[in-house]
Amino acid sequence: MNINSFLYICLHMVVSVKSFKWYDVKIEHNVDNWVELRSNESLKMENLSKEYLSYSREELKFDFPFYGSKITSIAVTTQGFISMHGEAYVKIFETQYISPLMANFNSNVYNGKAKHDIRIHRDSKKFIVQWSEMLTQELYPRTDAWFTFQCHLYEGGKIIFLYKNVSIPVTEMSDEIHPIAVGISGGYKTRIDDSVYWKEFDTVRIDRSKVKSSTSFTFIPRPNCMEQISCETCKNLSHHCNWCPTIQKCSTGHDGFAVQFNRSSCHLLSMSKCDLVTPAFMVTSTSSSETHKVADKTAESKKTENKTDDEEEKKPKTDMTVIKVLLITTGTIVLLLNIATILICKFGWRRSHYKYECKGTEHTLIKAEEPV
Repeated sequence: MNINSFLYICLHMVVSVKSFKWYDVKIEHNVDNWVELRSNESLKMENLSKEYLSYSREELKFDFPFYGSKITSIAVTTQGFISMHGEAYVKIFETQYISPLMANFNSNVYNGKAKHDIRIHRDSKKFIVQWSEMLTQELYPRTDAWFTFQCHLYEGGKIIFLYKNVSIPVTEMSDEIHPIAVGISGGYKTRIDDSVYWKEFDTVRIDRSKVKSSTSFTFIPRPNCMEQISCETCKNLSHHCNWCPTIQKCSTGHDGFAVQFNRSSCHLLSMSKCDLVTPAFMVTSTSSSETHKVADKTAESKKTENKTDDEEEKKPKTDMTVIKVLLITTGTIVLLLNIATILICKFGWRRSHYKYECKGTEHTLIKAEEPV
């Protein structure tokens, strides 16, 4: 191996791999997966390339798994990130985003001198966004401090950030006007009164000092509770996963199913362990010993039921006595009220400003004259 090959391997080696709750993140000193989109003018988003604080709603050609949910509609923004909200939302920068470099990019202040543009490519396996020669408003009139980077979304849920050019350290960028973020964030939609909010439940933040030219970050999704479709797989994945029999879903209670779990009171119903006993009617073939076990369990169950019925019959017959007492008490109260009503109608209630006006069986509270 010559020195050039050795240097190439060193430069392209994996720097580190970090594991988070939802994703594993691989950091590499290469952009081998870069797909240059500027060579195709038809991929340019003309309107978006001239706008500021704007986004374009785009449809994916595949179901993209993101924090356990399947996403088909996304929003590509002028500020260097992708919003994963399925509908219009004002504060799209707070959560539910994929952000290779969220910043205050604004070419309008450069009076036509900026060469930046935004392009997309989509097929049945991947979706690519390329932000080219992006300039920030805070660094005006500098035209040398620009950024070119991409974001790849793959059918299986993998996400890749690639940075072709980072002219200045991201740590020196200002977040006074617009937040700066590198990473991904998951949230769920909730409603307070008549307003819709998105609540963050997880965020993977990349150290900004690691964002440099010819660097890439790969996010690989880990198995999660929301993807599990049975109680067994749910409980076997993690002790943090809870299976709710009512809605037949698996969740930690703090993920995309949080609202459904709370609405269905799943925190009260979630099973600590699954019932692994197979019902008798589902058994297709059993050995003689297994058959005897099922029969024994059935006999024991019947004995328990018969015992319960006997105990119920032996209980004191107190229900009818209680009902009779309640009826007698209620009747006495109604009789006293009627007597009081007749006396008030006849003699008046001299100390009060209100009295009952008697109209057959109807009694109305009316204003009375002041006593003389």
